[in-house]
Amino acid sequence: MKKIKLFAAGIAVLLLASCGNRQMVASQDQASNPESNPLGTKIEVPCVDASMDDDEYFRALGTSRAINMQSARESALSAAQQMVRLRLGGFVQGFVNGYGGTTAGQTATDKVQRHLQNQMDVLVEKMVNDAQKVCEELYQDESDGNYNAFIAIQIPKGKLVDEMAGILSKDEELEIGFNEAQFREYARKRMEEMKKDAEEKGYR
Repeated sequence: MKKIKLFAAGIAVLLLASCGNRQMVASQDQASNPESNPLGTKIEVPCVDASMDDDEYFRALGTSRAINMQSARESALSAAQQMVRLRLGGFVQGFVNGYGGTTAGQTATDKVQRHLQNQMDVLVEKMVNDAQKVCEELYQDESDGNYNAFIAIQIPKGKLVDEMAGILSKDEELEIGFNEAQFREYARKRMEEMKKDAEEKGYR
């Protein structure tokens, strides 16, 4: 009977020691990895800091993975261009519509939209093709040889407004009484609204 009690006591001591060791290991792991949390491991994305809009630029980040290095780079650039193309397209359309409505009412807005649609589409494509690459990082996965590419590009907001002003000022069919000073003031206010909206949503 005494042997059984001693055996049980020994098992209890071992279990307590094991539990203590596990707690110690967990504490050591947490101390050595302060980033660990219930949500998982935080991933640092290359070029992300260079892909945030600011007062001067529209920016976008494209990523790609491919077995061929050049294919990975080309696909990442194409992804960045597509992202910024969509944003610029929406911005330009909303901007022109808002400006037309501000200067000459809804009738003029509809006319501006219809008349300038093709010209603005061409402008957006030109700006996307001329976008400056501001960051590029390339990694090769040792496990399978695939390449991971990250490319960030930027488009100057001031240049976009200049190009839009040039199109509006040279178009004689709009009949909206284009005023460049008024246009640029509207552009400045619109940019500030976009910035404020992005900050409220937690973006830069």
